[in-house]
Amino acid sequence: MGTPGPDRRRVALLGAAAVLAVLAGAAVVLADDARWLRLGVVAALWTVVLVVIALARRPSAVDAEVADEAAVEAAVAAEEAADAADAAEAELDDARRDHERRLAREVGAREEAEREAEKARDEAAVLREQLERARLAADPVTLRSVAAPHPRAARLRVVGDSGPLPPVPTVPPPAPVP
Repeated sequence: MGTPGPDRRRVALLGAAAVLAVLAGAAVVLADDARWLRLGVVAALWTVVLVVIALARRPSAVDAEVADEAAVEAAVAAEEAADAADAAEAELDDARRDHERRLAREVGAREEAEREAEKARDEAAVLREQLERARLAADPVTLRSVAAPHPRAARLRVVGDSGPLPPVPTVPPPAPVP
């Protein structure tokens, strides 16, 4: 009784369960008849009963030591898992803060761009109004000189092309405003 190791009764029950399990598996696989199939199912059920009896016994001192070691290992593993979870949570918090900072910068840049665009629209509206006032106050000659196409249109010259450029129409200078 004082010798460490597996209990003889437990070994005998587990051995019988193993033999029954092999016989049940063989009966099910090799069954040509329904009687053999039923016999295999019954053997499998008795295997389950024997295994439950063998494992349901109160554990011996060696089993208690193994259980204590397993509990200590489980506690260490749980502590390591908690540390890993804390580190992951801290990393997630850092990533969340970085994301929020980046988002705030992007929102600020977008708002600044919208303000600049609104300012540019306002300036364009002011320039349009000034142009319209200038048109209303300008005389017809000034308007013709502004609306006329540029007198020197771009022209490519080819080697051997020695012809003169077409004449450029002259535009009279604008009349002084009285």
